[in-house]
Amino acid sequence: GRAVLRLRIDHAVDKICGSPHVRTTWEAQNYATCSNTARAAAASQFDAVVAAAQNARKIATDGNNAAAVR
Repeated sequence: GRAVLRLRIDHAVDKICGSPHVRTTWEAQNYATCSNTARAAAASQFDAVVAAAQNARKIATDGNNAAAVR
């Protein structure tokens, strides 16, 4: 669930921003700026996906909203 999605975000950040294992201070600062920006952009999307999944689970388990079976 959430942990897998966070790992996917981590991999996407590394793919976009490059390796976090850099040699110079300049590269480290660039990676930090890039990764912070990418993670901030992904955070709202992450929250929306989690909320949608929780809402879908709530609707699926709510007995009052079950469709009639014939």
